[in-house]
Amino acid sequence: VACRQASSPGLGPLEALTQSKDGTPLFELPSPESVITTPVLSVYLEACRRIQTVLGDRAGIAILLPDHQALRDQLASQDQSDWAQEVLIHIIRAFGPLEPDLFMFFGAASQISTRLRPAANYFGAAIVHVSTAHTDTGVWCLSNATSEGSLTSPVDDMQQPWLITTLKEVEVGINPSELGKLLLHVREQKG
Repeated sequence: VACRQASSPGLGPLEALTQSKDGTPLFELPSPESVITTPVLSVYLEACRRIQTVLGDRAGIAILLPDHQALRDQLASQDQSDWAQEVLIHIIRAFGPLEPDLFMFFGAASQISTRLRPAANYFGAAIVHVSTAHTDTGVWCLSNATSEGSLTSPVDDMQQPWLITTLKEVEVGINPSELGKLLLHVREQKG
């Protein structure tokens, strides 16, 4: 959404989201610097500041980002790997001073770019990559069929997870108590 807003100033966030879901290609790639000054990214940065101010150390802050392949897919710009990586580095640098606990990359890439890890590590944040092709050790992904609670691609079934997540957003209509039961079941089953 931020890349689309930087490419088309005045574009609203819902319209940008619709374009992303429809796979509308960008006509012009914005500079990575302009992406971090978009209205939508400013809102995310301010929300992160406020959460940190109110909750302090009582909550961890995770910043979810597409991996470089997912970003290219969302923008229909397959031949722009270096640009996508540069945008992600600028976003990490924008959030880094807020001291998030985790940068979590999701998408379809088999690995995240080696250029992204040093940027996140500089700010002392953990980095996790979750994709259909790879899931980091200690991270368990619940399938999107959340009612069954099956796990997809755990790297090591014997290792206790430090993070349980999903590959996609949890469906809108899911009952929160059912999700809680599922998480309790996974904890009991796996450790």
